[in-house]
Amino acid sequence: MPGVPSGRGCDACRKQKKKQRYKFKNETVVLTVAKKVTSTSYSTDQPQSPDPGSFNIISNPSSRLLTAFIHRISQQVDIRFQLPWNFGDYFNLIPRHLGVSRSLDTAVDALITAHTSFCAGNLQPGPEVLAKHSLALSVLRHDLTDVVKARTSETLAAIMVISVTQVRHTTQKVFEALLTDNIQLSTREWKTLSEGTFGGHDHAPDVKWFLCITDVPDLIQRSKAALILHEPPSLHLLSLELEARALLDRIRPVITRLRDRFDNFDAKSFPEKLSDQLRAHYMRSLAMGLGVGIVLNCVLSGLEGTPSVVCDESVLWSDEIVRIAEMAVVYRPLGSMAMLIALRMAWSGVWLRESKARIEELLREYGLSVGLTEDSQCSDLGPMQRRWTLQQL
Repeated sequence: MPGVPSGRGCDACRKQKKKQRYKFKNETVVLTVAKKVTSTSYSTDQPQSPDPGSFNIISNPSSRLLTAFIHRISQQVDIRFQLPWNFGDYFNLIPRHLGVSRSLDTAVDALITAHTSFCAGNLQPGPEVLAKHSLALSVLRHDLTDVVKARTSETLAAIMVISVTQVRHTTQKVFEALLTDNIQLSTREWKTLSEGTFGGHDHAPDVKWFLCITDVPDLIQRSKAALILHEPPSLHLLSLELEARALLDRIRPVITRLRDRFDNFDAKSFPEKLSDQLRAHYMRSLAMGLGVGIVLNCVLSGLEGTPSVVCDESVLWSDEIVRIAEMAVVYRPLGSMAMLIALRMAWSGVWLRESKARIEELLREYGLSVGLTEDSQCSDLGPMQRRWTLQQL
């Protein structure tokens, strides 16, 4: 009977318990599947995706969505199109949250449709992709008006997934957050963000270049303000110059480590698929580390009052990025999207017109591979360089 902790109970209670046990047994099919996803081991070095074969026994709408998503994030997907490797290991954490939030479910459904279409060679979104993306945005807007739902992990994941469905704009959004004036975070806020993302792994060179770049936006903002208020030479400008030099001193040994790792990589020591992933990763990390160094040299030249001067170090780093981008074409479209960022940095590190023209050519090629127009890749290069050299726009 209800509330009785022990004993056989009356006939009605025993019948009810039998029904409950039978119902629970049916539900364990779904629960067991969910457990297989949540118990998957996730590594920051080699992201692992759940086994798609574990999900072929369930067929309700939520389960079909889960199955389709598991196949999309599989490690077996070609590196040129793989989602977790190119956009973040957090994709491997999403399956356990499906079926909980409509905003996340519709976002994942939109991503599956967009990614399937993109892999089929459709660089521009079709009617079905646009319709599902519109629905996902509508549901997300509704959930963001709910104070409780807006703070859930599922809603945050939905925001990140929806941004990836816009594959053509994802790289620009990340870049915008780090190196333009549109998103302004203090040094402390950038540090909190990076520590939350890379806590315990800040010794890795892949993390170190990112930690250096998170110091750049705030340094640019403070330097611009100081140049308006102070005439060189001034102690305040000198302190900012020393700060920029200290960041350069931090990034140089990181670049050396990244370069040595790439130059000494022995592809034969790894299985073919893993070898491709590591080589592509080492390429993009080195290119981004070199790019950070170029941007810091731009900032330093602005603080020194010589914004039009390009130092020899930046020219060498820029040439190195170009060589990497020429090799990384085999990983297009998604596997080498980082080159859209690194090449922009490289453009600011050279002064010869022919060198800039070659970088612009590569930018157009990389942009076209993800459906971007030719002009959109080069129209912002001048303003971007002026921003980094602290010239008032």
